[in-house]
Amino acid sequence: MLILIKFILFFCASFLQANSDFALVNQLCVSFKDNILTLQKIKQVAAAQNITNKQAQELLLKQNILFSYAEKELLLDKERVKKQAIDYTQKIMNENKVNQSQFNEILQKHHNSDYESYIQNISYMILLEQVKSRIISSLVINEQQKKQAISEYLEKNSQKTEIIFVSSKNKILLENIKKEFGNISYKALKNKYKNNNNVTFSHPILYTEGSLLPVYENALLQAPNSLILGPFLENNGSQTIILKNITKNAKAKMTKDLQDSIVSALKEKLAQNKIENIVSNELNNSQLIYNCTL
Repeated sequence: MLILIKFILFFCASFLQANSDFALVNQLCVSFKDNILTLQKIKQVAAAQNITNKQAQELLLKQNILFSYAEKELLLDKERVKKQAIDYTQKIMNENKVNQSQFNEILQKHHNSDYESYIQNISYMILLEQVKSRIISSLVINEQQKKQAISEYLEKNSQKTEIIFVSSKNKILLENIKKEFGNISYKALKNKYKNNNNVTFSHPILYTEGSLLPVYENALLQAPNSLILGPFLENNGSQTIILKNITKNAKAKMTKDLQDSIVSALKEKLAQNKIENIVSNELNNSQLIYNCTL
């Protein structure tokens, strides 16, 4: 019966889209098991997180699958998680002395989002941490894994990477800055353009993996050796490039606290990998019904 209902819904959505006498308000985009994703929701998440519609769809699929897994396999209460998200959001509103309506206006104006979407995102973050915690509590790290993790840490932290965002609506100006960056330092470059109102330079930000928006993270991961990335088109019509400034670090002293921190980071990574495997396996074993082109 559920499959029949979904088929009817998708047929109706397709019919309305093809018939010029009707205005399609919210097209059904993906259906799987008891979940339905709409095109409106996908576009909303894409705009709020500055990612593509395809990436937003994948993110929403992942969230729904993890919620289903947590309820079924870990017996986590979805409604309780949502209540925690609502309480957390209420605390933020109280601290900033705004009501729900005012908070919703702020989200819509500055983040292309709304209150319900914010609650959903916070619920997912809380759920993700609870699932990770369950997985981590069951992990046992052997001596070989520990030594390998320490070795990788020392190699990775032999240098530090700072990133600088440079934004402008002038494409030619950005191209010139990209060419100059290879010949002069960031400080000299910023000083050269300090009186130019057509370009803005951010302060150097110490980069750690996963700390940026997905659109920037993906670019950094795909070109780890590139010192210049972009341009990226922003919502206001400007373009942004990323400059990477890499310097050597002094060798870290391996203390017990640092070793414990490295082991904790390893457990976090293994837990994240397991979550990715759970989502991947569920996607491979689920019948996804697509009804729109992103």
